[in-house]
Amino acid sequence: MAFDRVFRLVRSGPGGGAPPSKSEADNSDDWRVGLPGEVAALIRPCFLPETEAGPFENGSGFGGAPFLPRGVDHPLCPGCWQPMTLFVQLKLDDLPSSQGNDRTGLLQLFYCTTDEPDLCERSLRSWAPFSDGAVVRIVSAYGGSVSSVPARFPAFRVTGWHEEPDLPTWAESRSMGVVLDEDLGLRLINADVPRPGDKLAGWPAWARGVEYPACPLCGATMRLVFQLACEGHVPFRFGDAGRAT
Repeated sequence: MAFDRVFRLVRSGPGGGAPPSKSEADNSDDWRVGLPGEVAALIRPCFLPETEAGPFENGSGFGGAPFLPRGVDHPLCPGCWQPMTLFVQLKLDDLPSSQGNDRTGLLQLFYCTTDEPDLCERSLRSWAPFSDGAVVRIVSAYGGSVSSVPARFPAFRVTGWHEEPDLPTWAESRSMGVVLDEDLGLRLINADVPRPGDKLAGWPAWARGVEYPACPLCGATMRLVFQLACEGHVPFRFGDAGRAT
C-alpha cells in the first residue's frame, strides 16, 4: 500500500447529486442482494477498528500519546508553537494483509487542536491537503519511547479489524459512469454505505462532492488510507460535523 502524505477535512452538508436523506430509506438486511453488476464491481473492503480503552505505545490506536523513536520529536504547530495532538497511529506491520502493505513502521496523524481556532485552523487552512496545521508521517516502531507530552484525548488501542464491504457515494458512483436509481440509493443510505465512521481503506464517505487531492510530486490522484469520523474514537469536531480523510 502506498501511503501518501495528505490530510484533509471533508465538511458535512448536502452536495451535488446527493441522494434523499436516510430518514426516507427503507430497511434492508443485506444491501448487496440484487446489486446490478456495474455497482457490485465497485465494492471494496474496508476495515472497522475494534478497540478498547488504554495506551497502545508502539501499536495502533487513537488519541493518547504517540511513540517517538530516538531522534524524532513530538511535532509543534507552526502557528501557535504548541505540541500537536495525536489523532491516530497505525502500525503498518499489523494492518490486514489483504491491503498489500509494503511499508513498516508507524503511520501517525497529528492535528493542531489549539483553543484559538482562528490562529491555526483558519490561518493555516488546516482542513486543506498538505496544510501545515496537520502532520502525517511514518516513523520507526522501535528504539524509542512514548511521548512525554500530556495527551489531550483518551487513548483507545486497536485490538483487531473487522472487514466490511464498501461502496462509493452516490456522487462518486455517478462520476464513474454508474448511476444509482432512487431505490438502491435509499437502501445504501439505510445501510450506512459508504461507511461513515472511522475506517481503514474502502471508499471515502464524502459529505459534499468528490474531493480527491492530487499528489504534489507526480500529480496522480491520491487514495484513501484512513477516514476519521467527527467525534468518533477521537472526540474532536471537524468543522460542521465533517470527516477527515
